[in-house]
Amino acid sequence: MSPDRIGDFIEGFYNSRFPEFPLDRLGDGSVVARFYQCRLSSVFQPVFDGRVRAPVGHKGLIRCYGAGGESLSPWGIFSHAADDATLVQLDRVCRTLHVLNFIRRTPSGFRLFVTVQPRLLLAVGLGYGRAFQTILEQLGVATSRVVIELPEDPNLDWDILKLAVANYRSCGYAVALSHAPGSHDRFAGLKGLYPDILKVDPRDLGGADSLKGVVDVAHRHGAQALVHRIESPQVAGRATRAGADFVQGNYFSLPSPDWEAQSQPAERRVQGFGTGPHVHERAPVSGDGVGG
Repeated sequence: MSPDRIGDFIEGFYNSRFPEFPLDRLGDGSVVARFYQCRLSSVFQPVFDGRVRAPVGHKGLIRCYGAGGESLSPWGIFSHAADDATLVQLDRVCRTLHVLNFIRRTPSGFRLFVTVQPRLLLAVGLGYGRAFQTILEQLGVATSRVVIELPEDPNLDWDILKLAVANYRSCGYAVALSHAPGSHDRFAGLKGLYPDILKVDPRDLGGADSLKGVVDVAHRHGAQALVHRIESPQVAGRATRAGADFVQGNYFSLPSPDWEAQSQPAERRVQGFGTGPHVHERAPVSGDGVGG
């Protein structure tokens, strides 16, 4: 997308709807947002096809910095949203920030994975995904390029979760849900609203919840399985043997503002898929935390 079109979007559509969260364009073309005395920026972690071993998309993650440039926890920023209206706006601003930084250079075939905050599902009522759909339409981005990651929160009302899945689907988004230990029966109750993608954190599995068992359950329901938070060659190998459709984690590539800088080294690592040394350190801020 051209810088002029991004500028027109910011100066017109965005500023009229999010005046409390001004955006700044940096010299390299990237976009950052301001929230009180904090600066919000995007980083991206590639998501790889588990079989073809090539990047298929990127997960958008928020990084936060204080007035002195110190790194802050994204979760802390969201906790400062004192009311639901501010939280809803902040959540949408984060996702808009990801889209703006993602579409500057990303090939049209790649997908963008973004997180929706749990409190948003309780705050917005009906019409999940409509406001974000309007933002995407203004930027010429199809909702089919976006994967909405919803929380699997045992305290979240089941009817609200089902309504959210149905609404996001009706807008054309793909929907991802995070697996939780023992959640097979709960997810099976979704029936036709079972997620398009089941996210699996291998660190959570134990006992009957083997990685291959969870992947097989997802496939039986017609869903794809994304094994994320992969930190070692051993876990990468387990994901391959389990038949994961997608893989993601610091073992392959750390989150970075520049997806192009990630792709080539990550592709070489994925081709080894668990055979090479673990050269990446853990990300300084949650590698799969607040996605906006």
